[in-house]
Amino acid sequence: MSGRDWQTFDAELRARAQELAVELLGKPSVRAGQEWRWGTKGSLAVVIAGPKAGMWFDHEAGIGGGLIDLVCRLRGLNRHEALHWIGDRIGVAGDFGMHPRIAKRATRPAADGAFRPRGAPVAAEPVCAASGVPEPDAATPAAKAAARAARVWAAAHPAPEGHPYLAAKQVRPLALRADARGHVVVPLQDADGHVHSLETIAPGGAKRFLAGGAKRGHFCVIGADPAAIADPTAPILICEGWATGASLHMATGHTVIAAMDAGNLLPVTEALRSRLPNADLLLVADNDTKPDRDTNPGVEAARKAALVVDARIAVPEAPGDANDLFCAAGPEAVVALVAVAAKIPPPPPTYPAPFLTPDQARATLADAISRFMAAVPAYWTAVEVAREAAQDAAEHCDPLDFNTVARAALPPLLGLPVEVGLGKTSRARAAIVGLLAAGGLAGRKVVYAVPRHDLGAERVTVFAGLGLRAMLWKGRTAPDPTSENPEQLMCLDSEATFDALEVEHPVEQSCCKVKRGGELHLCAHFHACGYQRQKAIAQAAQVVVCAHDSLFHMKPEAIGTVGLLVIDEAFWQSGLRGLDGKATLTQDGLESGRSSLVCYGAKGKIDMGATADLVAARTRL
Repeated sequence: MSGRDWQTFDAELRARAQELAVELLGKPSVRAGQEWRWGTKGSLAVVIAGPKAGMWFDHEAGIGGGLIDLVCRLRGLNRHEALHWIGDRIGVAGDFGMHPRIAKRATRPAADGAFRPRGAPVAAEPVCAASGVPEPDAATPAAKAAARAARVWAAAHPAPEGHPYLAAKQVRPLALRADARGHVVVPLQDADGHVHSLETIAPGGAKRFLAGGAKRGHFCVIGADPAAIADPTAPILICEGWATGASLHMATGHTVIAAMDAGNLLPVTEALRSRLPNADLLLVADNDTKPDRDTNPGVEAARKAALVVDARIAVPEAPGDANDLFCAAGPEAVVALVAVAAKIPPPPPTYPAPFLTPDQARATLADAISRFMAAVPAYWTAVEVAREAAQDAAEHCDPLDFNTVARAALPPLLGLPVEVGLGKTSRARAAIVGLLAAGGLAGRKVVYAVPRHDLGAERVTVFAGLGLRAMLWKGRTAPDPTSENPEQLMCLDSEATFDALEVEHPVEQSCCKVKRGGELHLCAHFHACGYQRQKAIAQAAQVVVCAHDSLFHMKPEAIGTVGLLVIDEAFWQSGLRGLDGKATLTQDGLESGRSSLVCYGAKGKIDMGATADLVAARTRL
């Protein structure tokens, strides 16, 4: 056996150590990681994986060795016969001669006395499973498997025309090879032609991938030895199994790529598209329809891959794959299947078709905003009338009825689910300018809420350009950077703010200014505080722009009476505590009886009271 042949034999022996041990010894009594034990007391230990795979030791007899020794001992064979026995099972012929280290013992019969007692073997380096010869460690498991795959492929011989599996599928070998066991060997390569793994197919059709081999994104080119993918002059057909690809290649003559299974279709098509950006890729799906299954994995995987890489797709009408069609209806039916392949059309829209033109939509939007703005002064007039009536003794109003004003008029509300491009923001700004110019709010303020402070600063600039006094209101924890301190916040004592919020005390009265014993105590940072500094500006402003988060806090007194609230974009997620970024409210989260959700306070600590309130509220849903 040459050095290369011996490496191939030994690599396969290591990879199949577990399988061979089970065939020799049956079911193990103990499985402890990489070492399995047999016998009632577990005295016979065999390493089934790792750098020492194939090594064994019988603790009761005090002997051990490699797998060839074990085969000789248990089967009563000499070493030459043991090599053939192993070769028949690992797919590498054992009739090339033998490694020099064991050639002298090739014909010596096996006997217990033939084994040299070694004691429990403790090797500091990997040991050859067959002979006990030290050899260097391989690199990564995938690289080790790729080297093993290349050796097995090189040692295999051309697959015969009459191979039972090929005969059952009615296809020719098409450059396939077979190993010493008579199993068909299918190489899995990348776009550069490097072999990474193998698939072996038994005469009866049982398939097995090489242990440790990298399958994802690797494939077999039907009818060709592994080589770099060349620019195509015709469509490239992509399918799942090798027999399916062989049928497509025999029927059409096109280049066919077998991805091995549905899960590998997308990685393979992405690799091909990256290598061949202008190629006409065509996926031929397996129709996995079954009476007892609602899904169709083959079609779904092919559709997903086709959409990602902009490829065409063909699907057999009847359940099965292209090989089933080839066997049942002949190559003409396969050609017809490929001929009707087409790209997947875009899905129909899930939203209703528009019934207004853009100009009509803009006119409708302008009318809705105008009618709403006209209702705002009428509302405040009705409120003033109701307040005067409540104070008039002649009306005999109940002084404890706090809903007198509320019953007099309902505040006008307008929600506009409008897409971008119709000018809703600019029209709302213009309407605000007109409302304030006409005195429709009688000195009351407009609060304009936006998602973020940077957007708020832009709105302030626009309002100022329209002649309005506008300012951006920020919370205490909002940034207020300076040239000396870019990280500065509006409040210069944020810890005190968080403490007050956690115990649900008003920050202004407990931290900023506190009156005790008739004496007013101010925060040490009161006069330098950005939060306090903005109050005077807010009092003089007509429009106060703020972030959505401010809507969920008590309105500062400095803002004054609000006559109109405008909220730009969706805002409810800003009110969910304990969440950063986008939040989603699900049905599971509202399910009654659940108690797994937790509310958090301002410092990120669990808020037990709020959590209890949430659980209680959800039980009533």
